[in-house]
Amino acid sequence: GGAGGAPMDETMKKESIYINQSLTYLEQCVIALSRKGSSHVPYRQTKLTNVLKDSLGGNCNTLMFACIWGESAHLEETTSTLRLASRMMRVQNESLAIEITDPVKMVKRQELQIKELKQELLMHDALADRTGIVYDPYTPEQRLDLRKKLDSFLECSEDKESDILDFSSVRQMREMCKQFKELIKEMKDSTERLVTAASTHNMMGLSGVMGRDSFPGVSGMGADNTRGGDSEMVGEEEMNQGFAVGLADHHSRPMTTNEKPRGQDDQSMMTGGGGQSG
Repeated sequence: GGAGGAPMDETMKKESIYINQSLTYLEQCVIALSRKGSSHVPYRQTKLTNVLKDSLGGNCNTLMFACIWGESAHLEETTSTLRLASRMMRVQNESLAIEITDPVKMVKRQELQIKELKQELLMHDALADRTGIVYDPYTPEQRLDLRKKLDSFLECSEDKESDILDFSSVRQMREMCKQFKELIKEMKDSTERLVTAASTHNMMGLSGVMGRDSFPGVSGMGADNTRGGDSEMVGEEEMNQGFAVGLADHHSRPMTTNEKPRGQDDQSMMTGGGGQSG
């Protein structure tokens, strides 16, 4: 009997240790839930707290039964159980009915609600003597008409601004804001295109000026005045020797050099030769 009772006692001791450990972690979860502003609740400490996760802080009604003994021998355990129960009473669960909504039905319900609200607005406008108010989206013809009014508003003087635009509803003001946004975007795009075209034109004009006017006295630098053209060229054309630079100006004069005329050079050579012979 004694040999068989020892393993049983060891088993009960281990079970008691595990139970007390689980209850300790359960108490930690309860304390964390009872504190206001607590961001972390240690549900994963034990299997007990992980199983009771939805019951402790979830969407459900939870009841706790505290088993106590009225005998003095179990006074300490009874006190601990009652303390745990008092802490558990501080945890407030907000139980809500879980509704599974059908998206199709929800869309139909919202469309019906929008229709009823529009009818209510029309009745309110009729009672307030506001006729001609429409709450449907703008048609393309209405957008075009409003765009013409905005163009006239931008071009008119200040004393005529109130005669062109009359604000009648929030729907109209929103459409005006959209039209102004599109107008500003179009103006920005047009300005960018003009700047790009002007810069390209300036670059082409600058290259043309550099080609014609960089060399004084030389004109006709175009493609029509290259070698092989019909115009008169400067100098004598030689095969595989250099290239043409254009036509000389009519008023241009050759540059002066220190070279002597060919006749003087020949005469000096003859004189020098005669001195040697003498």
